[in-house]
Amino acid sequence: DAVNSYDNLWFGQPADTRRVYTLNLPCVESINVRACPPNLKLVQPDYSTSLKSFVFEGSVATLVKCCHVQFGSAQNIDARISVKSEFDDEVPFYEMTNKMFNNEAPLNTARLTIGSVGFELRPLRTEWTQLKSLTLELPIEFKPLLQLIYRLPNLVDLTVRNLESATPNDSFRETRNHGLRVILQRPLTTKIERLELGFKE
Repeated sequence: DAVNSYDNLWFGQPADTRRVYTLNLPCVESINVRACPPNLKLVQPDYSTSLKSFVFEGSVATLVKCCHVQFGSAQNIDARISVKSEFDDEVPFYEMTNKMFNNEAPLNTARLTIGSVGFELRPLRTEWTQLKSLTLELPIEFKPLLQLIYRLPNLVDLTVRNLESATPNDSFRETRNHGLRVILQRPLTTKIERLELGFKE
């Protein structure tokens, strides 16, 4: 009824302004965002200062729509970037994920899965200091992977599905052996307890 009343007040207004809703939900403790269209016009000022759990699945463009969510009190954050979108943008992706996983207070659950994005992952732009579990399904080479690992001081669970060679002519075996040698030669200063590597054929 509240939405209908709001629509009636804006009847006859331009379409780009008529259905922009402002929600103020300071007591919400759990937010689940799934299958939400990236062009959704939803404004959330100060969206919950009591947030305990945030679960997300969708595109980068949709995740950015949650930029007003306050993560300072969150205890559990689980985000999965599962689909590409024509609205994907690299800069807000890092701004948003850094905001989520760079809290001063430690998180009980801090999980990020990156399945598909419309740009190359740049480890040096990440500030995911509280991230504990990371799954990368997009292709990544060994060098940026190592750069990323050493920027994640609290990472305990790492899954990489598509490790690839920097040189297209390298064989799968050469890529795998070289990558494993590089990893073994580096000092083991991480907290990683579980490591799963999948090599791109």
